[in-house]
Amino acid sequence: MSEHTRIYLQPECCAGEEGRLWCQDDEPQSCPDGEKWTPYILVSEFDKVKDRLEKANTRIEELENGEEVAARELLFWWAERLSNAPNENLRQVIKEGYQRIINLANVLEDTSVRVRSYAGGSGAAR
Repeated sequence: MSEHTRIYLQPECCAGEEGRLWCQDDEPQSCPDGEKWTPYILVSEFDKVKDRLEKANTRIEELENGEEVAARELLFWWAERLSNAPNENLRQVIKEGYQRIINLANVLEDTSVRVRSYAGGSGAAR
């Protein structure tokens, strides 16, 4: 018999003479008073979820730190190029700028942008 990862304790208002009941299958329906059964999970399951959340939080912190620097650098690059527009080859600036945006999307793992690339002088993305 496999160990159940989640069990449920009957609401106190529904306890009978034998006391509150436990359920090890799917979550039971609410009692007639509308109270829900209280779920309990194994510590091992809790630890797995906690580890996944900690890893996700660490990754978010990494992305926020890297994303802030990368985004700031990209904005400064665009501002510098556009402020010098009369002396720049704008087609080349746009091509290079677009590639920088794609690179930033790759860092951020944004697949909706990552799969595109600048299509030379046609001005369209593929």
